[in-house]
Amino acid sequence: MSSSGSPPSHVPSRPARRSLGVLGLLCLGFFIARRIGAAWPESMLAQSVPWFAAACVLVAAGLWARGAACRVLLAAAVVAAGAGWFAARVHELPRDALAAMLDHDPLAPSAVVTLHGVAADVPRKREAERGEFDAPPARPSWAFDLLTESIETSRGTRRVSGRVRVFVAGDAPEVRAGQRVEVIGALEPVRTLGNPGEYDLRAWAAQEGVAGTLNAPGRSLVRVIEPPRGAARVHAAWLAWRSAMRQRAEAALGSRASAARASATGDAAADENDEESRRARALLRSLLLGERDPELRDVQAAFRGLGLVHLVAISGFNLAVMAFIALFLLRLSGDRGWIEPAALALLVAAYMIVLPAETPIIRSGLMVLAFLLIDATGRRYDRLTTLGWIGCALVLWRPLDAWSLGFQLSMGVTGLLLWQGDRFTVRLFGAPLRGLVPDRSRGAAAMARRGLRAAIGAGKSLCATTLLCWAAAAPVVIWQTGMLSPLAPVTTIIVLPLVTLVLWVGYVVLLVGVLVPAAGEGAAGALDLLAAFLIDVVLALDALPGTTLHLPRVGWVWAVCAAACVLWWCARGRANSRRGWAVSAVLLAWLVAQVWLGPRLAVGRDVALRVDALAVGDGTCMVVRDGRGEAMLWDCGSLMPRIGERVVARAVRELGAGTVRTAVITHSDIDHCSGLVDVVAPLGVRVVLVSRVFADGAERAPWGASGRLLAALRDRGVEVRAVGAGDSFAVGAARVEFVWPPEGYVPRLVNDASLVARVSVQTEAGERFALLTGDIGPQSIARLMEEGDASRLAGASILEIPHHGSVNDAALEFVRRAGAAAALQSTGRERARREEWGPLAAGRAWKVTARDGAAWAEVLRDGGLRAGSARK
Repeated sequence: MSSSGSPPSHVPSRPARRSLGVLGLLCLGFFIARRIGAAWPESMLAQSVPWFAAACVLVAAGLWARGAACRVLLAAAVVAAGAGWFAARVHELPRDALAAMLDHDPLAPSAVVTLHGVAADVPRKREAERGEFDAPPARPSWAFDLLTESIETSRGTRRVSGRVRVFVAGDAPEVRAGQRVEVIGALEPVRTLGNPGEYDLRAWAAQEGVAGTLNAPGRSLVRVIEPPRGAARVHAAWLAWRSAMRQRAEAALGSRASAARASATGDAAADENDEESRRARALLRSLLLGERDPELRDVQAAFRGLGLVHLVAISGFNLAVMAFIALFLLRLSGDRGWIEPAALALLVAAYMIVLPAETPIIRSGLMVLAFLLIDATGRRYDRLTTLGWIGCALVLWRPLDAWSLGFQLSMGVTGLLLWQGDRFTVRLFGAPLRGLVPDRSRGAAAMARRGLRAAIGAGKSLCATTLLCWAAAAPVVIWQTGMLSPLAPVTTIIVLPLVTLVLWVGYVVLLVGVLVPAAGEGAAGALDLLAAFLIDVVLALDALPGTTLHLPRVGWVWAVCAAACVLWWCARGRANSRRGWAVSAVLLAWLVAQVWLGPRLAVGRDVALRVDALAVGDGTCMVVRDGRGEAMLWDCGSLMPRIGERVVARAVRELGAGTVRTAVITHSDIDHCSGLVDVVAPLGVRVVLVSRVFADGAERAPWGASGRLLAALRDRGVEVRAVGAGDSFAVGAARVEFVWPPEGYVPRLVNDASLVARVSVQTEAGERFALLTGDIGPQSIARLMEEGDASRLAGASILEIPHHGSVNDAALEFVRRAGAAAALQSTGRERARREEWGPLAAGRAWKVTARDGAAWAEVLRDGGLRAGSARK
């Protein structure tokens, strides 16, 4: 029984509740400011001054008040201060910010400018994470960050600030970190596509001080100029030294950047040509240096599916392993008291110097550093309280982290372990016996017994910790990503010791490689074998059925209630177990109801048919749903890489669609099918319909892109069917009838064989339909209008503009005859600027994805029509 002066063991201490309360109030202020900024960006409440003024008034009133009123006023002051801070960091840019001078119109052309600034790092070969069916890059390019000082345009030269990502096509420019350079190229601001569930890149750029990207056609447009002067020389020297240390660390692990520079000079190592070795090195670079490597895409997907993605990136776990190794080596010389945490803090700080300055890495490093430095003071402190204040500092530094899954899991899971980790282990396995005389006997048998007992204790702790972390994280992960990994506790117990072993050996090799590069290269070979074994184990576990479940959109209210239920179970234990099981059953039923009914309610009760055109740049991806939420995918491709994984799966889930069992690929062009394979698992695709021309081409050339695509679909258990004019199928209450191409049709161009479908539904006013046209060209349009039933094509409610809006006489006439009240044009910026569509667009809802973002059109049950887009 606890004393009257301290709370029960299942209740956090008062300082901990205070620090966590302040963190929650700050996040509430951030939420309010973000919603106001999105809804009324020009209002005064989107600025910081009114909020800071309100915070001052509330603080003054709180100091005057007493009791509960004082606490309420001070809490409101924290919320107002949080809202003001968010507005200042995200909504308001410095006067000299380069981003504030750029034209953010989605259709605005790039501006050719000359930038002067300091290179923040060395140029690295740009290797985008492209999928198997993505379009290959036109030319190799190199990338580095430029800290801008001035911009030169036709209007003159102006002092600016901000970070710009520079891409140089062709050969690598001769630039080193810390050098002042002049770069000429096309400057692009940070733009978003405008899809549901999309991360707000413009807000992130404002927070990070990122202005955009600059594309230079060749290395001759990058020139080193006079070195920095005054205080800028110190910063330039720091950048150069940091870059040199990172390059030495990369060389110790066979960095891809080092390999790329070596291949440019013809000195690439032989083992870099071995795929298994490259993938093992990529894993090591991810675990130890935080690099993102395209070679690791499949492995990262496997880690993600197992719920272990945090193990393949720099996190607090990695830093804890490194600190443990360093502490073990330090303890060999005896107990050093406060020197130990101070030395570990210096080691962690030095390690962070060679790591990329990315948010998850810096967040983990700062948390570990804070605990180590407090330990070095030798004073007693409450770890949960410290974690709360660390969280406050982190969100003040980067306010948008409050919406980050990484931040939510880092703070939530770490806090839960500090609060209830030991009690949960005791509850599962019982308390260890205290007061026993330690076994000091000597000999191999005694050492084996002690080692076995220690291993059993560590195993119990690992099992309890893994189960607790999974239970607490699962609701948040389901809400944020729609993924559930039921076997994550088991796979973690298997994989975590292997990852720990790789990290132990890897940190030793990294240290040796930095100090003695020749010795590090020799030791890296043994490390490759460990990494390759780890990859094999992870891929084998990922292949097991049931490791990953993909769920439709789940509300945040359920996630909060489920997380609160986990906390209640941890705090109360077996007390009131009947009530706990009842609440758990209600939450499970609630989840099942959302998964089952959510897609049916997402469309709207008054809607009979809805077509969503996602913004995928130069490409097409449309989601067709009937009034009951049954869905079909119409094309899924783009010239942008990884469109299926990065955009389509997330957007479809955010739209509220459930399983999309049928997908139609109109023809074999990459911009219509490149992302399909990546969405098969997340969306639950089971049947893919292609044209007979597509299927025949794949059969004749199985080694070609079409053949490999269909083979990849069949390998994933997807049924592929060939269809054409006259074939039809149902999507719930909607009927999809193909009207082109006819059987036996031999196209002159691939686009002429594109599938065209009529999607019809019955409404109170009679039949209404949408006409989906793919990429049909002038020849097929002419034959369709001549040979087809013109009356069945005229009077469409919704029309997909043929071939992304390519202008020709046949397409203009076709759109005029269709007479659709709503037109959806999925295209990039170039075709969106065409003015020939202007007369036809007048008087109807004409939505262009490059301009309006993701667009949609709905046929209502009363026969009416409604249309809109992400950008109002």
